[in-house]
Amino acid sequence: MINVSENLKSLISEDSRTFRVRLVKDQNTYENIRSFKKNIMFPSSLSIGNALSACIECTATDIPVSITGEKIKAEITVLGSEEQILLGTFKAEKPTVKDGDVSFVAYDAMKDAAEKTYKSTLNEGEHTAQEYFTDICNVLGEECVSLEEADGTLLIAEDKLSGYSCRDALGYLAGYLGKNCLVNRDGLFEMVTFTEADYDLLNENRISEPEFADSFCCLGYINCCIDNETTLQSGVGSNGFEFISPIMTQERLDTVGESVFGENSLIKEYKPCKVVQLLGDPRIEICDVIDLSYGGEVYKVPIMALSLEYDGGLMVTVESYAPAEPQSTSLGERMSFAQKQAQKENNAHINGIVEFSQLIQSAYGVKSTQLDGIAYFHDKDTLSESTYIFCITSEGFAQASGENCWGGSHKETVWKYGLSKDGTAVLDMLKVFSITADLIRAGRLESIGGSAYFDLNNEEIGL
Repeated sequence: MINVSENLKSLISEDSRTFRVRLVKDQNTYENIRSFKKNIMFPSSLSIGNALSACIECTATDIPVSITGEKIKAEITVLGSEEQILLGTFKAEKPTVKDGDVSFVAYDAMKDAAEKTYKSTLNEGEHTAQEYFTDICNVLGEECVSLEEADGTLLIAEDKLSGYSCRDALGYLAGYLGKNCLVNRDGLFEMVTFTEADYDLLNENRISEPEFADSFCCLGYINCCIDNETTLQSGVGSNGFEFISPIMTQERLDTVGESVFGENSLIKEYKPCKVVQLLGDPRIEICDVIDLSYGGEVYKVPIMALSLEYDGGLMVTVESYAPAEPQSTSLGERMSFAQKQAQKENNAHINGIVEFSQLIQSAYGVKSTQLDGIAYFHDKDTLSESTYIFCITSEGFAQASGENCWGGSHKETVWKYGLSKDGTAVLDMLKVFSITADLIRAGRLESIGGSAYFDLNNEEIGL
């Protein structure tokens, strides 16, 4: 929860209070806010390894239409206090205008993270979780809150995050830490976990009738998908969830599992519910674990969805979800957009090679073999029995000729002739009409009949 002064805390707790929301852009402040709503939520079920994005919906009468793409701070306070509670920093989308009111939706910096691909700027080799967290944020041009020492010093053996969107990379790193990533109210990227807030939704006349699930949820296991073929599991039981992190190890997953379903876990057992706080409190945060006193019982509510709605008064809706049963253990089925695009381009490249191979076979009457991503063309049914082999790779054109010329691989074969990408050619005979060159190195130059020659090696001239 957000810390505020005792005076503001007292004003928030009163039954009769009036809130004021304002927007701040550069040195300009806009206070004629007709309606305002902030939302942030998990993707429909309990999990870790999420990169959470907050958005606001706002209608105001005095804000300019030119706010598109601009960063705006949202703040809230209670009449009787000059202390402002920061709600976050958001970038506005294109607004609409109706009857003089300007309405727009704005998102925090996590949206930009979804649209930019992460490419590590770190040197090869292992790096700490803190170094990766900082590097991803640097790629985004953003800043982050330093990880706790126990998390920040964890070593990640190799770079398996590059190629994903920055948002996916942040989520995978968060999963490795057993946390979730979000943009905090100060606009900084932060790794957060469920934290005891020491807060009760107070008496029942401050909330609507809660909506409870039929039964309690007791977590017993977690699964982590690390690639297309491998899913690790920690713990056992009937309730659990699955997340993705290509950098996860079994040892690390067991540690994360202890924080999720261990004896000291705040989310090991809870009853999923939805509660509307009619006299809302703007200090509440997602991932807070708060108390709900209701019907003579006290329930723990780990907040997985949070909605704050203002229209002069303030209403807050909190929700906790049950975990969803794992649907798939294939990372390939849930690849990021960037990964799918890369796979699509690679498939197109492979299809192009196949079509080219078929064209060469048809034109020259040769056989074709695909091996290690290289198309070989040869005169016999198999490479091992062929006496004429050639191929075209990204390095150039190469030809091998002679008995048993296939060496078993591209590197082990003796390529007799070829033309490399840097322009170097190796040929047995070259017939041309004329040559223009800056430098010619030769052992012997002679006329077509051989009667006239220059023997450069032996310094002889025959005419």
